[in-house]
Amino acid sequence: MAAKLKRPVKRLKHGFLAYLEDGMTVGKAAALIKMSRKTLYQWRDEDEEFAAAWAKCFAAGREVKGDFYEDLLEAE
Repeated sequence: MAAKLKRPVKRLKHGFLAYLEDGMTVGKAAALIKMSRKTLYQWRDEDEEFAAAWAKCFAAGREVKGDFYEDLLEAE
């Protein structure tokens, strides 16, 4: 029998997506919500809505990172 999560899955997913949107890697975001990457990828594979949000937040996070590094280069 699988162990029950003490924290609601919806809250975990929301936190993970927020970290992705801030430009964190999947591994870092997973560590911050104390979930395994394997579980998160499984959720993504099983939940189309979560998968779409993941893609959107990941793209936004890459843009945030790009803007950050662009600003650093301009400051030099």
